[in-house]
Parts: sequence; C-alpha cells; structure tokens
Amino acid sequence: MKIDFDTEMRLAELIENDQKLSVSNLNNLNFISKVSYRKLINMVPGEVVETNETLRLKSEWLNKVPTLLELSKHASQKYVQQFYDIHSLYQFRQAVENLCLPNVLKCDLCHDPPLMYGVM
Repeated sequence: MKIDFDTEMRLAELIENDQKLSVSNLNNLNFISKVSYRKLINMVPGEVVETNETLRLKSEWLNKVPTLLELSKHASQKYVQQFYDIHSLYQFRQAVENLCLPNVLKCDLCHDPPLMYGVM
C-alpha cells in the first residue's frame, strides 16, 4: 500500500509524540506492542527517519532482534491460552496460577498478559 507524503508526515509526527513510544519507555513495552510499533515506524520513509533524531533512535531500538526470553515468554503465553481454550484475562491468570511452575515464572507470564489470540 502506497501512502502520500502528507500522510507519511502525520504518521511520523504521531509516532514521535506518542508517550508510550518515548525513547525511555520503549523497554517497558510488551512483545506484541514492540512488533506493532516496529511495523508503524518502518512505514515511515527512511529519509524522514534519518533526519529526525527521535525517530531514528526509536527505529534502531525497535528493530533490534527480540531476546530468546521475550520470544519464549510470548510462545508460552500463546500455548497456555490455546491449550486451555482461554478467552479472558481472568481465565489466563487462573490457568497460570494452577501451573506447576515457580512463582517467579508465573509472575513473568502474567506481567504482560497476551492478547487473546483467535478471539473474535
């Protein structure tokens, strides 16, 4: 999909000014949010990103390869949700609480709960 220059500039401005996307907050985003924001930032033309320091920093940070821990956490959340046929955040938390795992891992799985995959 090709978008016009004005739309590209508005998108760049929205991304630059979004508080959730402040450079200091990027590390606090969950895996899905990072991937979504990375897609948005990659839609902005390279010339615009390179001339804007904030967008350049955000682009560099968001395009880093996710850690194995982030990927495994996301995969584990998705598996638990699908295996137990979970359709709500409450059901997800209950299922994780009943798993035979150390409390540290349970807290980590519930810290950034998954989006409900496949729920309409």
